Amino acid sequence: MLRCMRVEFQRLFRQRELWIALIACALVALAGLIESTRNLRFRVYETISSAERHTLLNTSMGTLAVVFLIPILAALPNATSYVSERRNNAVSVLLPRCGARAYYWGKAAAIALTAFFLSCLPVLLNLAYCLIAYPLKPFETMSFGVIYEQLGWANELRYTSAARSRSF
Repeated sequence: MLRCMRVEFQRLFRQRELWIALIACALVALAGLIESTRNLRFRVYETISSAERHTLLNTSMGTLAVVFLIPILAALPNATSYVSERRNNAVSVLLPRCGARAYYWGKAAAIALTAFFLSCLPVLLNLAYCLIAYPLKPFETMSFGVIYEQLGWANELRYTSAARSRSF
């Protein structure tokens, strides 16, 4: 089965449809970045906060377009694989060598791994493009006492109830 899967991987990576799908993934991720940053006010010398980065990556139309196009891009290189093998009589050569079960399991595993790779690539490229285009501003370091004081002064009832419980 591993031999059949290796042959299927070699055959899939030699197809031009896979490379077209990889280039399309990169272009779709770049288009997603452009679409998501179109309405963002552009600041040249400032970095954006993590909240703006979160909305940039998760709620923009560009990212939704990437997620919408993932099944199309994942199915593109594998759609004609079996038909072209039947037309070229590659199935009749491979079946006696490795057996029908190993051939079909190897083919299914190779197609599933390639589709998984093609489905993860646009999302990861969109994330990488956003990280390159907009660097992240680091968080301010605060101790627990400062955070508790700010919470306590904002909610006086909580702060006074904690002080009263210590006095008894």
